[in-house]
Amino acid sequence: MRLPDQLHYQHRARELSERIDDPDMSLSYRDGQCYRMEVTPEEKRKALTLAEEDRSWLAENTTVIPAEGKVDPSAYWRPLIEQFGTSFLDELRAAQGSGRLLLCEDLLLRQMAFLALQGHGSSPF
Repeated sequence: MRLPDQLHYQHRARELSERIDDPDMSLSYRDGQCYRMEVTPEEKRKALTLAEEDRSWLAENTTVIPAEGKVDPSAYWRPLIEQFGTSFLDELRAAQGSGRLLLCEDLLLRQMAFLALQGHGSSPF
């Protein structure tokens, strides 16, 4: 699991708790229509409970490992890294650097693991 994923739940819980008693609303536009959705304090409390449960589960059941590989990506990957940054390689580098198997459903990510870092990935299918 990437650290930003874990921090997402922490940030969401803090954000919800700061304005828990204030009603909110959002506006969206879809199919030529404008929609207004109101969020009650009770709905926010339920969302906060869920975010806190998710954060607790993550803390108890996951290990954060550094995204440091044993082999740097080849020069072939420089244009992609310059365009998109290195975050798309984080899972690959973490698996390779820790000697763990990258288990994911994303065929492209598995192929990238093999090509970029001589890593190995697996799929549940």
